[in-house]
Order: sequence, then structure tokens, then C-alpha cells
Amino acid sequence: MTVAYQPGQHLWSAVSNGINMTIEMAPATPNAGEPVTFTETATAPAGLLCCALQLFPMDASTMSWQPIAPNGAACVNVTLPATLHHVVTHTFNKAGRIAFFFQAASLCDNPETIGDFYSSVDVGPGPSTAQGPILPLLHVDDGRVPSQLHDPTLAVAFAQASDADGHIAGFTLNWGDGTTVQSYPGDPNPCIMDASGWPGFSWVLLGGVPPGPPTHRYVTPKPTMITITTVSTGCDGTDPQQVSASFPWIPPNP
Repeated sequence: MTVAYQPGQHLWSAVSNGINMTIEMAPATPNAGEPVTFTETATAPAGLLCCALQLFPMDASTMSWQPIAPNGAACVNVTLPATLHHVVTHTFNKAGRIAFFFQAASLCDNPETIGDFYSSVDVGPGPSTAQGPILPLLHVDDGRVPSQLHDPTLAVAFAQASDADGHIAGFTLNWGDGTTVQSYPGDPNPCIMDASGWPGFSWVLLGGVPPGPPTHRYVTPKPTMITITTVSTGCDGTDPQQVSASFPWIPPNP
């Protein structure tokens, strides 16, 4: 269902499939570049427990919240209320009228009861950034390829990096023995800006394509910390964000 747009509106309410749903926004007249707080409230019909809540601003960013474990363990000893409140903070990167979608789904029943509505919010002018606030995610490990298991001088490094609102621009790899830090390219796909003004999702597996993972030979094999750093940027290459992760290399017995 749709809650009709009203200029300057900061409070929205609706009843959908028996679920009473309300969103209140502060400040009442938000501007781009400033934090905006959304207070979500949902009340399930009698006999149902509330609720999995999801708020989707149609600027291509997502705010989601799931209050119980997805395996349903919390439903065994039910303590969840019929009414639920949740507060989320969001920063709009662009001015204008921005639509949003609010959904609430009952818990611990099958099939679940789902209520939802669409509406819009006015966002005033303000500063914008080339990439969003979410930092890149980085996972690193040594892979332990077969040849590495028998060669105490050989180290191999793998890395997986992703960014929900930035473009993975590249990696640096420090083998930890004083040799030159190596650089590797990032996401080979073109950076595509979404409706928020930030890059869309970017993902790279370092070592996942030919010529394969980076390798290194140590002159003196000994336990060493290997550090990989990834950098994400906006589509124009500005507003960099950097994350590093390390893992130990333990040479096998020769």
C-alpha cells in the first residue's frame, strides 16, 4: 500500500494486513549529509508476535533489522512482544524527494503475516560524498595450496574484499620480512554509481583468477605475520577508505 506524499511530512502511519506500522523521522526537515533518525514501531494482530522490520530508502541504500536468530531458536521459549520499537540512523547523500518502503513481518508463525507501505520523504540540500560510510570488508588467509605444505620457504596469500557502497580499488601485500610491499588491482568491473550517488556493490577475490594467488619465498623460513590492505573509493577515485587484516604464516616442516 502507499501512504500519500505530503510536503514536509515526518510521521507516517498505516495498517497493513492487520499490522499497525509507524515511522517517525528526526529531524523533521532533514538535509543531505546529516544523520537522520528513524523510529520504527509495529504492532502485530492479537495472537501474533512482532516483528522482523525492514526499512528501504529508495536511494539504493538499505537499513534492515532482524531481531531473532534466523534458525527460529528464539521461538522455542517465546519472550518477544506484540509491539516492537526500533531506531535506525541513516544519512542521505542527495537532496530531493526520496521514496522509502517499510515492512514488518510477524515472527514464529508459518506462513508469516506481512505488512508494508510505501511513502516519500523530502531531503534538503547538503554535502555529499563520493562513497558511502560502510567500510570495506576484508578476509585473508594463506590458502595452504599443496606445494606449500612441503616447501618451508613458500608462502601463499588469498584475500576477499567487498564494499556495499564503495568500489574496491586495489590491494597491497606486505610479506612481513622487509621486502617491497606489493600492489594488486581491485575490482575489474566498471564502477557504477547507484541512486544514492555512491558506487554499487563491489567484490574482488585476490588470487581467484590467473595467474593465481600471490606467492613469496622467504630466505629464512620462520613464523611471520602477513598483512593485506584493501582500499575502496568513489567512482571518481576520491574519498578512499582503507582496511587491513593480517594472518600468520607458519612454515611447514621440510
